[in-house]
Amino acid sequence: MDERELRSMIEEVRTGRVSRRHFVQAMIGLGLTAPLAAQMLASAGVAQAQSKGMAYKPTKRGGGGALKTL
Repeated sequence: MDERELRSMIEEVRTGRVSRRHFVQAMIGLGLTAPLAAQMLASAGVAQAQSKGMAYKPTKRGGGGALKTL
């Protein structure tokens, strides 16, 4: 796969014709790692998964947070 084919595949991910998962699987098939494939998409401006915005706040006692044991 040359640079032109790689750029066209990234463009297909950007437009939604190819899923991010399919792109990563194709890059793994070529011998690249998943983080490297994700970095290629990120540098091309393809959206990443959303990070957690607000932390969960339980409404009652014992409804979340760190587990504390004796």
